[in-house]
Amino acid sequence: VTQVIGPDTVTLIPATRLIGAILSADIALATVPSAVMEEEDPVRGSENELTASMRLGFALAFGAEIAVEGLLGSGTPDEEALELRGDSAALFGSQGEWTSSSGTLLLRYTSASVLPAGDLLTLRFSILNPFEASSGVTPTLTAPGFLGTAASFVGAILSSSEEPALLEASIEEKIPTVGELNTLTVKFVANAELPAGTNVTVSGLDSAGETPLDKLALTGAVSLLSLDLSAGQIVVQTTSKNYHKTEISFSFTVFNPATRQSPNPVRVAVRAAEGDQFL
Repeated sequence: VTQVIGPDTVTLIPATRLIGAILSADIALATVPSAVMEEEDPVRGSENELTASMRLGFALAFGAEIAVEGLLGSGTPDEEALELRGDSAALFGSQGEWTSSSGTLLLRYTSASVLPAGDLLTLRFSILNPFEASSGVTPTLTAPGFLGTAASFVGAILSSSEEPALLEASIEEKIPTVGELNTLTVKFVANAELPAGTNVTVSGLDSAGETPLDKLALTGAVSLLSLDLSAGQIVVQTTSKNYHKTEISFSFTVFNPATRQSPNPVRVAVRAAEGDQFL
């Protein structure tokens, strides 16, 4: 239709229906383009750092919730504020709500800025591996109001595929003179994380001379539980958490034998305070 309006000639085109439907907000269309989870430590009963890398097919705004589910078998008790680390941790207030029975980590988006769809999310958090051997689990990602069905992560975790063991263990002496006080230093490295309260037994000290407690001079991040040189052993307890594959050392002083002796074989045994974990 052409009309003359003053000095201008105007062509009017009637409204035409466009092909296609938009703004449907159909949750069945929301997707998770990628979701990968990796673990750091597969040792039974040890604390395991998990890394989740995700790209969501939907945007997140303040108050939105997503959840990692299916982390079953962990020995970590319920925790309302489980620490989050990683590049995206601050977007969720650096914490998540952990429910042990369902193996669920609930994440609430707390940033004032909207996270665009497709942006990479990287989160790290730590929970205990199962205390018994496990074939592992494949967690899922849920997002009520966004996803119609749960999306599976790539990667099996919490497999507890390795038994706790000592990777290295040694003992050294400082003064080998007959009848003198001798400082012994024990060092060991475990493949598992050892919590505070782990018992460490050193045996094979049968030939040591009787040593009063005020001469023991125990040093290191341990406290004395018992000393029984007639049985040839000392038992100490760690006073702080020790991460896997880190060296633990402590020293103590005992009297050397009153007569010359052949060196004794010495053993160290480690019993974790949680889950009856033995090394």
